Amino acid sequence: MSPKVLEFYEKTRSFNDEELDELMKLILDDPRLSEDILDLALIKEAETEGGESVTLEEFRAGKRTYNVK
Repeated sequence: MSPKVLEFYEKTRSFNDEELDELMKLILDDPRLSEDILDLALIKEAETEGGESVTLEEFRAGKRTYNVK
């Protein structure tokens, strides 16, 4: 993992609730980032149901889909 990513993550861990809410709003207001977050949430749900790990690239390529029960 990139040192810049780890540094950013460590900084966010020190945010208070208001700062974290502001960061999440910025992220969710960004179309590309919000789409990635939604895809990752669906992947986590698919992994929970199917027990298999899948990458974001595999998910987007249709190699693994999320099936609603």
